[in-house]
Amino acid sequence: MNLEETLQYHHIDVSSLSLPEYQRGGKEYPIYLLRVPVTQALALWEVLRDLISETGYWPVIGWDRFKQPPWEEEMVQDILEEGLHIDIQQWLEQEGTHARIDEEGVRRRVDAPPAPFDFRLLHGRFPNTLPPLVPIALVPTAHFWEVPAYLPRSSQ
Repeated sequence: MNLEETLQYHHIDVSSLSLPEYQRGGKEYPIYLLRVPVTQALALWEVLRDLISETGYWPVIGWDRFKQPPWEEEMVQDILEEGLHIDIQQWLEQEGTHARIDEEGVRRRVDAPPAPFDFRLLHGRFPNTLPPLVPIALVPTAHFWEVPAYLPRSSQ
């Protein structure tokens, strides 16, 4: 059963399912996009996450930037292979020499009372109004830690 058939079998609306033109993983590892109502995105993400063993695709909410950057990118398999050969202990030691912790600043923040949390969603004609649809990228991996290798770097 292919991806579309599997999603339909589980009663997921595939009418918006599309294949972006730019595919970092190439034709062998296509990324698909679904556009879903923003109010259903998190619930659908959970359903899609539970189907990873059947689909082989990890869902990523909010990612739809599939344009080829102006530079040549590394191949997905090369990125994954390189990542598997990183000596984590050595990397942490190197990064530790670059990062210094302001212990006094940390103590001040720990002792200070937390700021009140305020979260507001503005509706109507305001710039912070939620869009009606949100993209969910379906990335061809069952391992969440491999997802960034498939997504194009954003050009700032």
